[in-house]
Amino acid sequence: MMEQLSPSTEEEQERMDTILLVDDEANILRALKRVLRREPYRLLTTTDPQEALDLVRKEAPAVVVSDQKMPRMSGSELLSQVKIVSPDTVRIMLTGYADMHSALAAINEGQVFRFISKPWNDDELREVLRQAAFQNYLVRENRRLMEVTKRQNQELKDLNANLEKKVLERTEQLHQKHQKLKALYRRLQINFRDTVRVFVELTEMYDPFLGGHSKRVATLSRGLAERLEIAGVELNLVEIAAYLHDIGLLGFPKEIYRRSYELLKPAQQALFRSHTEIGHALLQKIEFLRQVAVIVRSHHERFDGTGFPDGYSGADIPIGARIIHLASTFDHLLHRDGVPRDKAVSRIRRLSGVAFDPLVVNVFQDMQTGVTRVATEVAVDLADLKEGMQLARDVNTASGRMLMAKGAELTAAHIQRLQRFNDIDPIVDRIYVYQYV
Repeated sequence: MMEQLSPSTEEEQERMDTILLVDDEANILRALKRVLRREPYRLLTTTDPQEALDLVRKEAPAVVVSDQKMPRMSGSELLSQVKIVSPDTVRIMLTGYADMHSALAAINEGQVFRFISKPWNDDELREVLRQAAFQNYLVRENRRLMEVTKRQNQELKDLNANLEKKVLERTEQLHQKHQKLKALYRRLQINFRDTVRVFVELTEMYDPFLGGHSKRVATLSRGLAERLEIAGVELNLVEIAAYLHDIGLLGFPKEIYRRSYELLKPAQQALFRSHTEIGHALLQKIEFLRQVAVIVRSHHERFDGTGFPDGYSGADIPIGARIIHLASTFDHLLHRDGVPRDKAVSRIRRLSGVAFDPLVVNVFQDMQTGVTRVATEVAVDLADLKEGMQLARDVNTASGRMLMAKGAELTAAHIQRLQRFNDIDPIVDRIYVYQYV
């Protein structure tokens, strides 16, 4: 049954963006409406995916938010139909679990804008919907501007050759339109990065340890790349590949990547080696991530040619892969193996020219100069957590679920998430964070 929240007047209704909420659970729809009751939207809700498609045909909403797991039609199936019926409608997936297959299906078939996990953060939900409504505006405005530009180009052809002044004036107008289009393009690039963050969030939902590792490696890799004077598109490729370098590990037994490679049994080592090719195959399916896929495939190649999967050596290894290999190894030494920072730096230095590119090692050593703070563990209560604190131990619940991994830096969203989970599945111990001197 469809329910509609309408503005008080027709004039207000015309000014508001329409958002369609689809979930087979009526209580979820009521909760979403409560969160959005003060937002300037015209809200439509339904528990029936088929009715949702009828509403899309009739209303052409700015945004559709759909649950993934519904009995008669999955969210990814619904959003793929929405894409056909109303291509300009921005599509958002609401899901309560990390499902890589569903995520890829939604991205490839439905081209989702963002994923929202249950339970959601109210402020983040409102912000995502604001961005989605703005994205819909950008698409419509871009089309309008392109039509205007087309008409003005035709008018230029019709101008008399003697009207030089008018031609110059019109050229200036077109320049201004071009600047607007460039601004829109920059906004679309930001949305591309948001799509990448969907994968990062899925990784963190699957395993906070793996998600924390990916974020730290991305931060270090970008710093190394900048010092190597990599800039622009190439710099972004390195950072995105670092975020996604271990995506091929999703679904693997966790002991495969939570232990040093040398400690694994031969069969486990063979399974671990396959993750670079799996990651490459996954990302290769998405057109705008194909260059990233090449870097992900090679991030375990060694400078001396003894790495995997292709045995590349030296400059044959993409520079992004050489950077990520060092950053990932260093992070594992610190956060997985518990090696002190100075010893970890020494180990990286000893492998210069063997496992790692000497040029990258030199830049890495320069970055580590002065990073000699001594950290001690301090136990704090959940209520005393603050933004910027760094976890000294994993945070686990009574049921054995890991909520966050050692080494993660806390944000306001992280703290709120820990508090919510603690109400459902209590955290078993006080939380340990680093205190630096």
